[in-house]
Amino acid sequence: MRAMGGIRKAHGIGAAGVAIVVWAVASQARADIVPIGAGGGAASVQTAPAAGVQRVDIAAPNGAGVSHNRYAQFDVGQAGVVLNNARECADTRLAGQVEANPALSGGSARVILNEVLSGAPSQLRGMLEVAGDRADVIVANPSGIACDGCGFINARRGTLVAGTPRWRDGALAGYDVREGTVVVDGAGLNARDTDYTAILAHAVRVGGALWANDLRVTATGGQGPGDASEREREGGAAPDDEYALDVSALGGMYANSIRLIGRRDGLGVRNAGRLHADDHLQITSDGEVLNRGAMTAGDIEVAAKALVNAHGRIEATRSLALAVGDDGVVDNGAGRLLARGHVSIDAGALDNAYGDIRSDTGNVTIVTPRQALNNLKGAIHAGRDISLRAAGVDNAGGTIAGRGGIAIDAQGHLVDNTRGRMLADRTLSVKAGEANNSYGFMLGREIDVALAGELYSVRGHMHGTNGVSLRTHLGHREADSDAHEN
Repeated sequence: MRAMGGIRKAHGIGAAGVAIVVWAVASQARADIVPIGAGGGAASVQTAPAAGVQRVDIAAPNGAGVSHNRYAQFDVGQAGVVLNNARECADTRLAGQVEANPALSGGSARVILNEVLSGAPSQLRGMLEVAGDRADVIVANPSGIACDGCGFINARRGTLVAGTPRWRDGALAGYDVREGTVVVDGAGLNARDTDYTAILAHAVRVGGALWANDLRVTATGGQGPGDASEREREGGAAPDDEYALDVSALGGMYANSIRLIGRRDGLGVRNAGRLHADDHLQITSDGEVLNRGAMTAGDIEVAAKALVNAHGRIEATRSLALAVGDDGVVDNGAGRLLARGHVSIDAGALDNAYGDIRSDTGNVTIVTPRQALNNLKGAIHAGRDISLRAAGVDNAGGTIAGRGGIAIDAQGHLVDNTRGRMLADRTLSVKAGEANNSYGFMLGREIDVALAGELYSVRGHMHGTNGVSLRTHLGHREADSDAHEN
């Protein structure tokens, strides 16, 4: 940041069609915007009507509607910057009324690309406002971007990219991302006036509040397309950091819809702050997802190599779906996985020791074929049915309770209900190799237990309102209501 001693106009020779004029109030200390190139219908220099606010008269757009503006430096002070896309006088929030941009006689831009060719990250400490016709705004700097109080006004889409644009027939085809980091810190990022917000970088660090409508954050190495939604896989050396996308305890993301994508092999997503989406929260990671904070949304989907929610909270007002594959582990030790609707967990193993998995009105479906489901002193509750298919179930001191039925398939392994409770309003079905119900309690309208081996039960209770069916290698036993072993 340095003081501007008067009005300055950048000169130089650049690509055809580059026409950028920057103006500012002399007395205001602020960060610099230094364009590369001039000419092609550059507007005359104007004095800022609002102290400290910069204005950039953007270059004329090409046939694809892209105004390609290049800079040696693109730093925005707290007063903000106006990107002039107006063909006639226009009112702005930051600078009041601004005059028409004379470079736009052929039409305004649909996309305003601000490409930074610098070895230093861009410092964005103020808002970026589009004057005139609404447009997509992109800041692309392969050296990185730091946002501390930045945001977008009158932009359809706002995009921060730590990468270099790729082109196809004059239109943006995507970005090459190598080593740059986007950091949102301090006063955060305000994109509530923007329909869609995207961040694309090699690494993303969030230590402030990020507000948006439709938010997509991608941490990747290689290439990403124009909307930062997916990418073509391409190698890129990963640094020593463990998480490609990291939200600190002071950070948070708040939006109608949030999609987080970690596309760097082995490097995951960590949240120690707050992620909240009114509608949908989706996290896709090639590594681990670690939640030490809170994730809340209407629907929540997590697909990763592993999920650690120990002492964390993930809560959906509709459905919750977690998928980590047959080799992955969901660790919910002393954590909370909550939904009003359905809960589904697909993993190689689930640790819910002292944890809480709960559906208020829906089903709970858990599949863990590689290891026993650990519900030691934990709780699994459903407003409707519970279905557990695992390589064994450890419910010692735990509770499994459903207002519908409960179906447990231990795939020939042990079901341990020592001092545990299994409570179903309808049928309670257990299929296993062996079972231990010592000091345990099993309750249902009907109870159906089928074991390849033995049932161990010291002072255990099975109570079926309409009867108990117990099948072991010793034979088949029926009881009208209760089966007690002492």
